[in-house]
Amino acid sequence: MIKSLTIAGLQFLALASPGIDFALIVRNSLTYSRRVALWTAAGIAFGVIFHLAYCLFGLSLFTHQQSPILDALKLMGCLFLVYIGIKSILARPTSINEISVNNKKTSKTLSVKKAFSIGFITNALNPKAFLFFVGLFSSYLETEYSWYEYAFYLIEMPLITFLWFAFVAYIFTNPTLRSKIISIKHWIERIMGVAILYFVYRLIF
Repeated sequence: MIKSLTIAGLQFLALASPGIDFALIVRNSLTYSRRVALWTAAGIAFGVIFHLAYCLFGLSLFTHQQSPILDALKLMGCLFLVYIGIKSILARPTSINEISVNNKKTSKTLSVKKAFSIGFITNALNPKAFLFFVGLFSSYLETEYSWYEYAFYLIEMPLITFLWFAFVAYIFTNPTLRSKIISIKHWIERIMGVAILYFVYRLIF
């Protein structure tokens, strides 16, 4: 029980520290809608299941021993983050009236399927998430698990992830807050984009 609570606490601390997943939820909340942001959060949660799969079933040891595989995964993740970062930096100013007029058009440009896919890919290829899960499970957990430990981690960790980012989405899609910050939305996106590129720089160098 203590071990499980400790891991849950470490996960929450990792989620609470701003990163690429947080930046993506904020961006989709401000650019699109609460529905899109929630489906993005669901995609991120399924990305956590992806990480848990290779950790709980012993693939973390394999990735430790095979450095080219680890390097390839990190490269894929960095390239995807660079794409997201540049796209955010190129964000243009948007007025409230423009958002209202183009609301239907905007919802079509990012479907539920695409929102979910972007959330999943962002988390699955996130080097920070990869290193966090591999480091946590390879150093903190034993090699043998009971069925209820499998079930607990496969349910608890994605659920905490979804609830946290759903909370973030609800905050940034609040009509009052949204109307106040919509005029500076493009600057928020640009700052997030710079932060993402800096994060990639720190990973590489």
